[in-house]
Amino acid sequence: MMNWFWIFTSAFILILLIILFVPLNAFIEYNEKLFIKIKVGFLSFKIGSKKRKNDKKSKGGNTSRGKIKGIFKNKNKVESAKALKNLFIAAGKTVRYLFRKTSVRTFYLSVKVGALDAADAAIKYGQVSSAVYPLCSVINSFASPKSYKVMVLPDFMSEKINIIFKTNMKANLIGMILVMIKFIKSYKIESKK
Repeated sequence: MMNWFWIFTSAFILILLIILFVPLNAFIEYNEKLFIKIKVGFLSFKIGSKKRKNDKKSKGGNTSRGKIKGIFKNKNKVESAKALKNLFIAAGKTVRYLFRKTSVRTFYLSVKVGALDAADAAIKYGQVSSAVYPLCSVINSFASPKSYKVMVLPDFMSEKINIIFKTNMKANLIGMILVMIKFIKSYKIESKK
C-alpha cells in the first residue's frame, strides 16, 4: 500500500514539473478591459473578454469624465497619473527578470492622456511620458521584439487616460508566476512611497 502512495506522489510531481516547464504562448491585451489568452501545447485558456468598441458618439461630443478601471478606479486625475507612474516603475524594476524568463514577439502601447485644460494636459502628458518612454526603450533594448510601437498622445476632447496595450510572449508557466510575484511586490513597495 505504501508503494502505491509513493508511485502516485512521484507521478503527480512529475506531471506538475512538466506543466510548469512546458513552453507557453501568452497574448495580453488591455483596452479598458484585460484580456489574456494563454496557449500551452494544444490547450488554450482565456481570461476576460475582448471589449467591442462602440463607435457611436453622443450629441455633445466626447466630454465624459470616465475613469480607468482596476487600479485607477475612484481616483482623480493626479492620483491616476501617480498610480500609472507607480505601475510603470514597478514594471521597470521587473523588466530584466521578465526578459530572462520570456521572449517578446510583439509589443504595442498607446497612451492617450486626456484633459480639457491645455496646461493640465501638458503636465499629465509630461508625467506619463517620463515613465512610459524610458521603460519601453528598456523593453525594446532587452527584448528586441519583432513588432514594436509606443505612443503617448494628448487628448483634448476627453478627461480620461486611455491605455491600449498588446503583447505576445513566449515563456513557461513557472517563469511567468515568478515574474508576476516580483511585479506585485514591486508595485506594493512603490505604492507605499
